Amino acid sequence: MKDLFWNRSQARLRAGWRVVLFVVASSVASIALAGPGRRALRRLLPVVYANVVEVVLLVLLIGVFLWMAARWLDHRPIADYGFHLSPAWWLDLGCGLALGALLVALVYALALAIGWVKV
Repeated sequence: MKDLFWNRSQARLRAGWRVVLFVVASSVASIALAGPGRRALRRLLPVVYANVVEVVLLVLLIGVFLWMAARWLDHRPIADYGFHLSPAWWLDLGCGLALGALLVALVYALALAIGWVKV
Protein backbone atom coordinates (compact mmCIF):
# COMPACT_ATOMS: atom_id res chain seq x y z
CA MET A 1 0.00 0.00 0.00
CA LYS A 2 2.89 2.36 0.75
CA ASP A 3 4.12 1.96 -2.85
CA LEU A 4 0.93 3.66 -4.02
CA PHE A 5 2.13 6.92 -2.43
CA TRP A 6 5.92 6.59 -2.11
CA ASN A 7 8.53 5.94 -4.81
CA ARG A 8 11.32 4.01 -3.06
CA SER A 9 13.90 4.35 -5.84
CA GLN A 10 13.64 8.17 -5.85
CA ALA A 11 12.78 8.51 -2.13
CA ARG A 12 9.89 10.93 -2.69
CA LEU A 13 6.13 11.05 -3.26
CA ARG A 14 4.90 9.71 -6.55
CA ALA A 15 4.38 12.32 -9.28
CA GLY A 16 0.58 12.16 -9.27
CA TRP A 17 0.39 12.92 -5.56
CA ARG A 18 2.86 15.81 -5.91
CA VAL A 19 0.65 17.31 -8.63
CA VAL A 20 -2.48 16.79 -6.52
CA LEU A 21 -0.89 18.55 -3.53
CA PHE A 22 0.20 21.49 -5.69
CA VAL A 23 -3.25 21.84 -7.28
CA VAL A 24 -4.99 21.63 -3.89
CA ALA A 25 -2.68 24.27 -2.36
CA SER A 26 -3.17 26.59 -5.35
CA SER A 27 -6.95 26.09 -5.24
CA VAL A 28 -7.13 26.84 -1.52
CA ALA A 29 -5.12 30.04 -2.03
CA SER A 30 -7.34 31.06 -4.95
CA ILE A 31 -10.53 30.43 -2.99
CA ALA A 32 -9.18 32.35 0.02
CA LEU A 33 -8.31 35.31 -2.20
CA ALA A 34 -11.64 35.14 -4.03
CA GLY A 35 -13.76 35.16 -0.88
CA PRO A 36 -12.58 36.95 2.25
CA GLY A 37 -9.45 38.30 0.60
CA ARG A 38 -11.43 40.02 -2.15
CA ARG A 39 -13.84 41.59 0.34
CA ALA A 40 -10.97 42.92 2.46
CA LEU A 41 -9.15 44.32 -0.57
CA ARG A 42 -12.27 46.03 -1.90
CA ARG A 43 -12.82 47.75 1.43
CA LEU A 44 -9.27 49.12 1.35
CA LEU A 45 -8.83 49.92 -2.37
CA PRO A 46 -10.90 50.86 -5.42
CA VAL A 47 -12.09 47.86 -7.47
CA VAL A 48 -9.48 48.23 -10.23
CA TYR A 49 -6.55 48.32 -7.81
CA ALA A 50 -8.03 45.55 -5.68
CA ASN A 51 -8.20 43.29 -8.74
CA VAL A 52 -4.57 44.03 -9.64
CA VAL A 53 -3.41 43.37 -6.08
CA GLU A 54 -5.43 40.14 -6.00
CA VAL A 55 -3.83 38.86 -9.21
CA VAL A 56 -0.32 39.79 -8.07
CA LEU A 57 -0.87 38.06 -4.72
CA LEU A 58 -2.17 34.92 -6.41
CA VAL A 59 0.79 34.79 -8.80
CA LEU A 60 3.20 35.26 -5.88
CA LEU A 61 1.47 32.55 -3.84
CA ILE A 62 1.60 30.10 -6.74
CA GLY A 63 5.29 30.92 -7.16
CA VAL A 64 5.89 30.20 -3.46
CA PHE A 65 3.95 26.94 -3.75
CA LEU A 66 6.01 25.97 -6.80
CA TRP A 67 9.25 26.70 -4.93
CA MET A 68 8.06 24.72 -1.90
CA ALA A 69 6.96 21.79 -4.06
CA ALA A 70 10.27 21.80 -5.93
CA ARG A 71 12.29 21.92 -2.75
CA TRP A 72 10.43 19.59 -0.39
CA LEU A 73 8.18 17.37 -2.52
CA ASP A 74 10.09 16.96 -5.76
CA HIS A 75 13.68 17.42 -4.49
CA ARG A 76 14.72 19.20 -7.69
CA PRO A 77 16.11 22.65 -8.41
CA ILE A 78 13.65 25.24 -9.71
CA ALA A 79 15.62 25.44 -12.98
CA ASP A 80 14.40 21.93 -13.83
CA TYR A 81 10.93 23.42 -14.33
CA GLY A 82 12.20 25.71 -17.09
CA PHE A 83 12.84 28.82 -15.00
CA HIS A 84 16.40 29.61 -16.02
CA LEU A 85 16.94 33.07 -17.42
CA SER A 86 19.06 32.24 -20.44
CA PRO A 87 18.91 34.11 -23.77
CA ALA A 88 16.84 31.28 -25.26
CA TRP A 89 14.34 31.60 -22.40
CA TRP A 90 13.93 35.35 -23.02
CA LEU A 91 13.51 34.69 -26.76
CA ASP A 92 10.78 32.13 -26.06
CA LEU A 93 9.07 34.54 -23.67
CA GLY A 94 9.17 37.37 -26.22
CA CYS A 95 7.86 35.17 -29.03
CA GLY A 96 5.05 33.87 -26.82
CA LEU A 97 4.01 37.37 -25.77
CA ALA A 98 4.17 38.63 -29.36
CA LEU A 99 2.13 35.68 -30.62
CA GLY A 100 -0.50 36.24 -27.92
CA ALA A 101 -0.78 39.95 -28.75
CA LEU A 102 -0.96 39.21 -32.47
CA LEU A 103 -3.73 36.66 -32.05
CA VAL A 104 -5.80 38.96 -29.84
CA ALA A 105 -5.32 41.78 -32.38
CA LEU A 106 -6.44 39.49 -35.21
CA VAL A 107 -9.57 38.46 -33.32
CA TYR A 108 -10.33 42.13 -32.60
CA ALA A 109 -9.74 43.09 -36.24
CA LEU A 110 -12.03 40.29 -37.41
CA ALA A 111 -14.78 41.34 -34.96
CA LEU A 112 -14.37 44.94 -36.12
CA ALA A 113 -14.58 43.95 -39.80
CA ILE A 114 -17.70 41.85 -39.23
CA GLY A 115 -19.38 44.65 -37.30
CA TRP A 116 -19.55 43.01 -33.90
CA VAL A 117 -17.45 45.77 -32.33
CA LYS A 118 -17.87 49.52 -32.76
CA VAL A 119 -15.17 52.03 -31.88
